[in-house]
Amino acid sequence: AHLYHVPTLFEWFPKAKFIHMFRDPRAIFISQKKKKFEQKRVKARHRFFRQSTLTYEIYLSLNVTIHWLRVVRLHYRYQQLYPANYYLLKFEDLITDPETQVQKLCNFLEIDFDEKMLQRRVVNSSFGSHNPIQGFNISAIHRWREHLHPMTNKWFVLFCKKELLEFGYQL
Repeated sequence: AHLYHVPTLFEWFPKAKFIHMFRDPRAIFISQKKKKFEQKRVKARHRFFRQSTLTYEIYLSLNVTIHWLRVVRLHYRYQQLYPANYYLLKFEDLITDPETQVQKLCNFLEIDFDEKMLQRRVVNSSFGSHNPIQGFNISAIHRWREHLHPMTNKWFVLFCKKELLEFGYQL
């Protein structure tokens, strides 16, 4: 949600560099859906929608779609406003080619690349157990396909097709 505050943050910190981690909305949907059953405290506005799985899935797919399309618009806006200070990093690119992507990120940040940057532990995965996973988990890229109902995929393609294709996502 900090993405919505980039102009304010940039006013406060004019030399700041902003890294926008971007992901396929269908993967975001599945991750959020999984959290439905794990959260102990549910916000009041979500309580009604979480009573039934179907109602919640419709609500969540609408919520993710609206948010993701808004984020796409912000990306294009920030790319124009802050070309030297804003960097989009697709999750899928980072996972499939971590060395190249981390090197590009280091260039953007104007820091030296170190091989140790590729040996980080992943602790906060929506799908993994709470045990850390070593390195980059390539299976995370298309994991959503195993869990997404075909009709929900059609929903995302219907409303996000142009943007999905612009960012290189398969329909």
